[in-house]
Amino acid sequence: MNWILEILNNSALSALLGAFAAFLLVMVTDFIRSWKIKTDIDKMLKANKELLRQKLEAVISYKQSLESGTLVGDRLTPFSSDEITQLKLKAVKRFSKKELAVLQSICFNMEILDEMISNAANTSERIRENPDGDHTNRVEYISNLYNDLVPNLRRFDEMIDDYLNGQLEKVITQNYNRDDYLDN
Repeated sequence: MNWILEILNNSALSALLGAFAAFLLVMVTDFIRSWKIKTDIDKMLKANKELLRQKLEAVISYKQSLESGTLVGDRLTPFSSDEITQLKLKAVKRFSKKELAVLQSICFNMEILDEMISNAANTSERIRENPDGDHTNRVEYISNLYNDLVPNLRRFDEMIDDYLNGQLEKVITQNYNRDDYLDN
């Protein structure tokens, strides 16, 4: 028993054990931090899902107004694609290749959908600034954007659900049929 105390009383061994304990503490802290980032991304996706529903309702309303002859189209709050990308980069080693690919796809879709909504709002704004001109092409452009946005927002809602439910393969491989997401 004394020999154990003599070994543990060695300053070099104490330093080694202290360094090893510090290493383990850093590893555990890093693991917890990256796990927390993954859960933060899930929370952000859920918040963006609510934002997506609001955008879908707004676009459907804009589309119906346009069909009845009234031009409506405002800027909508953008998705959090940049924030999700930043979080993903902080914990990249905690994600599988499939998770990274799906998150990249989700962020890409967020950016494209935001751009489409922004284009419709910008075009509507130009028409409102000059209401007396011939805007047939611009109105048709906005109508086409709204007609494309509705099924794409619905498909994107499904894509986020699939990611949150762990169905990564479905997000990556599924061929989406636009007609499945149109108004019935």
